[in-house]
Amino acid sequence: MKLSCPTCNQPIGVIHINNQTGLAQCPTCFSSYDPVQVDLEELSPPKLSRIDIYETANGRVEIVFPPKRYFRRILGKLSVGLLMISIIHPFLQDPDVFPFLDTSLKLFTILFSVIAVWSFYSAINDLSESQKLIIDNEKIILSKDYLFFPYRKSFLLDEIIAIKREDKFFFRNRLFFPSVPVIHTSSDQMYLFENANQAEVKWLFLTLNALIEERTGSEVSM
Repeated sequence: MKLSCPTCNQPIGVIHINNQTGLAQCPTCFSSYDPVQVDLEELSPPKLSRIDIYETANGRVEIVFPPKRYFRRILGKLSVGLLMISIIHPFLQDPDVFPFLDTSLKLFTILFSVIAVWSFYSAINDLSESQKLIIDNEKIILSKDYLFFPYRKSFLLDEIIAIKREDKFFFRNRLFFPSVPVIHTSSDQMYLFENANQAEVKWLFLTLNALIEERTGSEVSM
């Protein structure tokens, strides 16, 4: 992303950004300013998107992806859970009704109970999930807030080598997501904003590249 001085409107190269303070100094008029604060106005999410981007008091940029409650998916998972319970309920009430299953009854009920519990757990997490991406001058932090077992992961900005899209199956949700944004380092990866649409993913790529370039002085592969 190209920067320009808010005082004299002359271009400012990324080499004039202090990585420790985060301030950019204009080589023409020598005024200093916070490039993130000025450029956030240009990084507006797509129209009709519920994504929000803002800067905190300590200079960090936060991108918030609120819960996208796909009620058909949630109702499908709840239906699976209820179906499993309805299947095992007669066995739990009166195992003697089915004497031919005595030897495998316990395994049968345990298996279907696990499926039911996992379906309810996954549906509740889908209902409550929100994600927040935090970018400061040194690292990027992803926080996935679930009702059960929230998730948090961070990378140093200097470690990031690429931002790509990949197809991914998530065991937590038991769902397949095409074209999921993923941040790569040399030894790890970070999947984020799985429910974002194509316009939101495109905006996220451009925004992350701009914010990382401002702080490290170099673009990442996309």
